[in-house]
Amino acid sequence: MIETSLKVTEVFLEYPIVIAKVVVCTFFFLKLIKSDFTLDLAEICISLIKCLAYGALAWFIFVNTKELERIDVLTYFTFLLACIETAHNFANSVGLYIVGLIKILFKKSIGEKYGI
Repeated sequence: MIETSLKVTEVFLEYPIVIAKVVVCTFFFLKLIKSDFTLDLAEICISLIKCLAYGALAWFIFVNTKELERIDVLTYFTFLLACIETAHNFANSVGLYIVGLIKILFKKSIGEKYGI
């Protein structure tokens, strides 16, 4: 198997983190405008466990590769996917409660005033 490596620059490992932030913001926006909203406790618990596991993997790769000059492609894409999965599972676990709280506060403050 041919080993391919990538040159690590200052912001090279920051791109997946930015992508993860975009995933979370998009999730919040889409869940806020969605009319039906349910919380499934079992699914939320599994998503929280997956969030912690993928987050630990992403953190481990980030800490151990940020000082290197080159990393292999497989490690980089593992880091990229771990960041995206962490963001997705965070949004599906903790994010659902945040969206629910925002919807409740919105209905209490704006809804009563305008009859929403």
